[in-house]
Amino acid sequence: MRLFKELKKLKSYKFTIMIIPNTDKNVIQFNLNKLFLYSTFSIMIILSSYFVVKNVYLESLNSYYDAYNIELENGIVFRDDKIQKLYSLRSEYEDEMSYLKTSINSSALYFEEKLSELHSLESEVNSLLVMINDRGETALSIPTSRSIDRSTLLSINNQTLSEPNVIDEAKILTTDDEISSIIQEQMTEYRTLIEDVSSQLDFLECYPDFSPVSGYVSSNFGYRRDPFTGLTSFHRGIDIASPKGTEFYAAASGIVTYSGYNGNYGNMIVISHGYDYETVYAHNTKNLVKVGDQVTKGDLIGYIGSTGRSTGPHVHFEVHFEGKQINPRKTLIEY
Repeated sequence: MRLFKELKKLKSYKFTIMIIPNTDKNVIQFNLNKLFLYSTFSIMIILSSYFVVKNVYLESLNSYYDAYNIELENGIVFRDDKIQKLYSLRSEYEDEMSYLKTSINSSALYFEEKLSELHSLESEVNSLLVMINDRGETALSIPTSRSIDRSTLLSINNQTLSEPNVIDEAKILTTDDEISSIIQEQMTEYRTLIEDVSSQLDFLECYPDFSPVSGYVSSNFGYRRDPFTGLTSFHRGIDIASPKGTEFYAAASGIVTYSGYNGNYGNMIVISHGYDYETVYAHNTKNLVKVGDQVTKGDLIGYIGSTGRSTGPHVHFEVHFEGKQINPRKTLIEY
């Protein structure tokens, strides 16, 4: 009751504002009561306070997400460096495998040539001994081993016979099995390299760098004005616009873990690629894969549409790494 009386009293207090023109025109005056002025002033203070608090909050939020984005970008840069190193290592391994293959082939050829030379020499020596025995000048049998009595040959023929070094080399190599050991070691190293390169090729096959569709990016990753509410919101992927019914493809090899209708996302597909990577394709007019399907990078998986909360035909594409959304432009080659 007392408050009502105070308000009534304020309402009865009036201020008069007069405007006196320079000419002979009439004086213009306005009557404003105290309650109106106090109310207007209070509203202005409340609105000013609201906008100040809102700006401080938004600045704080932006600073937090800027720092978060920088951290994610640093992680992506580190990942990109590792991928670049893997590409470089793959090239080095391919060169080394080519060298090892050539080396193994050369070693095998060398081994065969040495054995062939050794057999040829043995046949030649045995033929010589047969000829000598046929002449009756001595009684020698055809040797069954690769050791040849050089002094016997010298005494029989009374001439100098030069035993090629290849026999000694062949004896050492065949006794110590040197070439076989080298070939075995190189084969083991070759198989190890193949396993390493295969593992790295598997990773590259599962890395989401293949563009799901050709088109233009109508909305980027990060903060944007929501097309429905007009408010600022965080967009967790990129929108690639293309006509309705356009085919889109798997960005990497993996297993389909979700295929169906999902609220604002409309028809959606989720693919797990391993190595902590996952991709999302949303607003599709039709999904061509089901949960459990194995897909290969570049496989057709659906058609572009505008299902769910969408303003037009496009594919909403997300890349998740270690459970967090990252900017797809960091992995895609085309964008």
